Amino acid sequence: HLRGRSGDVAGAREDLLRCLTPAARAFFVQENPGAAGWAAETQLALLDARGGDLAGAEARLRRAVAAAPPTFTLPRVLLGTILLGVGRAAEAETVLAAAVAASPDDAEAARKLAAARSAKERAGC
Repeated sequence: HLRGRSGDVAGAREDLLRCLTPAARAFFVQENPGAAGWAAETQLALLDARGGDLAGAEARLRRAVAAAPPTFTLPRVLLGTILLGVGRAAEAETVLAAAVAASPDDAEAARKLAAARSAKERAGC
């Protein structure tokens, strides 16, 4: 979200939360269904993560993953990255493997999957 990139995190959060209101959902269902759900949740998760709220980011990303088309890998890659960062390599591997299966050409998903597998091996899982 542009406001978040320019440092206006509160404004970005406000804009994105409006995308999740019933009125916005009614509009976006006709125009762009993703914007009212998984896309807004993904962007809000980025803001949460940047603010240090990894649990909040994880919850938002799980909702985004559940609602997004499988080929929209961004929430899966971000969720896998957070899980990997908090030491949950086995969970990260599962999420990232699904992202790679849905979009085999996604280099970032493949790179993160390799990192998750490596971390899992180091942990002896």
